[in-house]
Amino acid sequence: MTPTPAGCVDQVDCSGYYKDSCSDFGPYARGHCAKTCGFCGTEVRASCLRH
Repeated sequence: MTPTPAGCVDQVDCSGYYKDSCSDFGPYARGHCAKTCGFCGTEVRASCLRH
């Protein structure tokens, strides 16, 4: 099992949704079922550099 980036959560209970729902209802799924649908990606932090 791959670790989930911090803050990657579902806003509603998405466990009963079909996987096709993630693509069929993309905008809703991204906002409400990011963890279940795998939309979280990886967490990237910008480095601070002084010039």
